[in-house]
Amino acid sequence: MSEQKDNVNVNEAKPGSEYVETGIDFSNVSALGNNDVQKVNGFVFFLQGLGEGIVKALLFVLGFLLDILKAIWSIISGIFIYIYRGIKAIGLFFRRMSRIFREVDVWGKWNFLLQGLGNIKHGQLVNGIVFMVVEVLFIAFMAISGVPSLIKLTMLDELYRTTDGQGDAPTRLILGIIAILVIVGYLVVYVRGTQSMYDCYQILHELDFRKAREDALDVIARTNEFEEDLTRCSHGKVYSLMRNKYGYNRLSALYISYVDFRRLPEKKPFVLIRLIDGIKGRFYGAYLKWAKKVKAGKWSSVFADFLNWELVKRKPSTGLEVLKNEQEVALLRFRHTYDKYNDFHQVVRDSEAMLKCLRDPKMMLACAYADDEVSKRNNIAPISHDKVLKSKVILSRIVGYFEVSLEVGRVVSDMLAEVIKKNPTDEARIAALTLACEKAQKDLDEFKVNNRDAAIACAKGIQSALSEEGFKDNLAFFEKGKK
Repeated sequence: MSEQKDNVNVNEAKPGSEYVETGIDFSNVSALGNNDVQKVNGFVFFLQGLGEGIVKALLFVLGFLLDILKAIWSIISGIFIYIYRGIKAIGLFFRRMSRIFREVDVWGKWNFLLQGLGNIKHGQLVNGIVFMVVEVLFIAFMAISGVPSLIKLTMLDELYRTTDGQGDAPTRLILGIIAILVIVGYLVVYVRGTQSMYDCYQILHELDFRKAREDALDVIARTNEFEEDLTRCSHGKVYSLMRNKYGYNRLSALYISYVDFRRLPEKKPFVLIRLIDGIKGRFYGAYLKWAKKVKAGKWSSVFADFLNWELVKRKPSTGLEVLKNEQEVALLRFRHTYDKYNDFHQVVRDSEAMLKCLRDPKMMLACAYADDEVSKRNNIAPISHDKVLKSKVILSRIVGYFEVSLEVGRVVSDMLAEVIKKNPTDEARIAALTLACEKAQKDLDEFKVNNRDAAIACAKGIQSALSEEGFKDNLAFFEKGKK
C-alpha cells in the first residue's frame, strides 16, 4: 500500500486547475498516457473473418472426407479379413474333427455316426440320451418333411412360371427355409455333441493326454538326438517312427506327429513378404515425420485419428522357441481345463503331504508336545510326554510346522492322537508311526498302479470311475491310519 501511495500524487484542489478534483493526477499513470488507440478498418475485419470461416469449412470437409475414406477402407479390409478367417476356420474345423476321430476309442468313433453313444459309454448318460434323441428326431424330420421341402424349393422357379405366382409357392418357400434352418441347427448340435463326447473322453484319460502333450514338448527339445531329420519328414512318417521305432504309445505318437517340424529351422519370410515389410517400414518412417509436423500445426485436430498409428511387427513363425512356446501354451491350457475334473492328482498330492509328516515321526511328536522350534518362537510351553493329547490340540502345530493343508493336518493329527493314546512310550510311538508310514507308502503305490488308466475322473455330469465306497477302499490308509 505504501508503494501505491508513492506512485499516486494526491493534489489539493487549486483554483483554476485543469484537473477535476479527484485527488489523483492521471498524468503520472504512464499506461494510460502512452496508450495509442487506432480504429480497425471494417472491410479488413470482414475479410479476416471470411478467411477464417473458409479455412474452418475446408478443414471440416477434409476431415469428413478422411472419415469416409477410413470407413471405406475398414469395410473393404474387414470383408477380406472375415473371408480369410472363415476359410481358415473351416479348415481348422475339419482338421479338429479328423484328430478327434483318430484319438478316441471305438465307441467315440461310432459316436460320429450315432450321436450320444460315446457319452453313454463314458458315463454321461443324460447327455448321451439327449444327443441321441435329437439325432433320431432330425432324421425323422428330414425323411418326412425336410427332404421333400428342399426338393420343392429347387422347383420353386418353375412353379412360379407355370402358375403366375399363384398356388402353394409361398408355403413351399417357408417349408424350404424351415428345413434349411433345421439343418443348420442340427449341425451346431452335432458339433457340440462331438465335442462333449471328446471332453468326456479326455477327462477319463486325462493323464494319457497330458503325457502325450509332454512327450511332444520333449521331442521338440530333443529333435537333434534322433537319427532321422524330422524337419524333412511328413506327419505320417513322424507318427510311424515314433510308434514303431522309438516306442511311444499311440496317443503320444499322434501328438508328436501334429507338430510341424518343418517350422523348426528359423527361416526368413518369402521375398514378397520381405518386400512388403520393407515398403511398410519406409512408409512408416515417412509417416512419423509427417505426424510430428502435423501435431505441431493447426491441422492436428483434423488428422487426430491418424496421428497415433503404430506399426505392427510381424511375429516369428519359425524356430525352436516358437514351437516350444506353442506346445507349452497348449499344455497349460489343457491342464487348466481338465485337471479340475480329476481327483487323481489331488489324492496323490494329499497322500504325499501326509507321507511328508509320517517320514519324520520324531518331529511329529515334538510338534504334538510343543517341543518344536515354531512353538518355542511362539512362547508355547512344552507339554509333558506322559499326557494323552486330543487331535484338536495337535492340529495347529502340525499344520504350522509341516505346512500342509487343513484336511491333511486333520488326518495326521487324528492318527497321531490315536498312536499316543495306544502307546505309552515315545519309542513305541515312533515305531507305530514308522509302520504307518510304510503302509501309507505301499497303499499310495498300489493306488497309482490300480488307477493309472481310469485316472479317477469325477466330473460334473460324468459317472465317477470308482464308486464312493471303492474310492474309500483305495484310500484305506486315510481311513485306517486313525486306527
